[in-house]
Amino acid sequence: MAKKKRGKNRFTLREVFGTQFKAVETVLYKTPQLHLNNSENLVVENCKTIVSYTENEICFDMGAQLISVHGDNMVMETLSKNVITVRGRFFNMEFSYCNKNLHSADE
Repeated sequence: MAKKKRGKNRFTLREVFGTQFKAVETVLYKTPQLHLNNSENLVVENCKTIVSYTENEICFDMGAQLISVHGDNMVMETLSKNVITVRGRFFNMEFSYCNKNLHSADE
């Protein structure tokens, strides 16, 4: 019995699904994200800026939203380009939209 020859046109998964992987990468890895673990550790990814920072409140500009985190003894342990790690006791989070176009339409 003769063996079938495989075609020379082999493609990698990245070549076949390249556009889908890029879309997933953009959605999962480049958008702002919050992770709260055991109410003691908060990890913020891809935050635009830190608006304010005290021991009891931190406000993050996440692009389309402002997120204020309230708690006790909050300390930033990691501050890098894409990741901020905060340790402390967290009590409350407030989410608000920061669309700058809302105010200019009323004026």
